[in-house]
Parts: sequence; structure tokens; C-alpha cells
Amino acid sequence: KTAAILDAKNPRGDDEHKLLATAHFRIAEAAARLNQFDEARASIAKYEKLDPENKVGLLDDLVPIRVTLLAQVDRNLEGAVELIDESLKKFPDTNVGDQLLFFKGMIYQIQRNAEAAKAAWAECAKKYPNTPMGKQCKEMAEHVRFRIDTGIPVSKLLEGERAKLLN
Repeated sequence: KTAAILDAKNPRGDDEHKLLATAHFRIAEAAARLNQFDEARASIAKYEKLDPENKVGLLDDLVPIRVTLLAQVDRNLEGAVELIDESLKKFPDTNVGDQLLFFKGMIYQIQRNAEAAKAAWAECAKKYPNTPMGKQCKEMAEHVRFRIDTGIPVSKLLEGERAKLLN
């Protein structure tokens, strides 16, 4: 019944259209959190069909979900980085920019590209210094810089080697 309501035409105008698009956005969010990836992709596609010009304003908020699907489900790390870069250009004032740069740094870290990870996290810290994610990215960039400068493997840092060296 819910699917029939959500997939109904838009007979009443923009308000109903926005409500329908927003419902698909929320379903995509919930489905992704519940690891129902096919449902998340289907709801993203329905949202994008309903709001291709981003009049509702949630298209950029879908990007973290799409990045997660690409990186974690499809194992397409390069595609995820490309999506992040395209999205940051398309939506320069997005409210999820800090998340996207954090994800970008994490992807580079997974790929063992410490310099690129550090650059992504430093950019996040610079652009979003007052957000929790921006502050976390600042710490992560400093950890990576320290590791690069000293040549100490991450495993040693995790065992408290950095603390010993700084004291």
C-alpha cells in the first residue's frame, strides 16, 4: 500500500511532489542503514527521477549513501572517489561536504595512499573547522602526517608508540 502511495502520480501539485521525493529520500536512508541495498538503490533512483533539478534540495544529501554503496557494497573505490569529486563540484555549498571529504580520506587510506588521505582530511579540516567531522579530519590528517614524517607504521601508532615518542 505504501509503495502504491509513493509511486502515485503528482495530481495535487508541487507540495505533494516534494513530499513524495522526500519520502523516497528517507526510504533510501533507512534502507541503507538496514543493509537493504537494493531497496536503497531503488529509492535513490525514484528520488532522482522525481527531482532531477534538485528543487527539493536533497540530491546532494543522497551522495553519502551512494558513496557508501559504491565503496562498501560494490567495492568500487575509484568510482566512489569520482562521485565525491563530481558532487563537491556540482554542490559546492553542500551540507554533507565534510562527510564526503572524510569518506574520500578513508578510501585513500584503504588504498594505502597516505598522502592523498592526508590531503583529503586536511581539506576537510580547513573547509569545515567547526564541525565534528572537520575536527576529526584535522586529527586524522595530523596522525597521517606524523606517520609519514616518522616512518612509523600505523600498527605501532595504535599501540601507543606515538605517545611514547611525544613524551
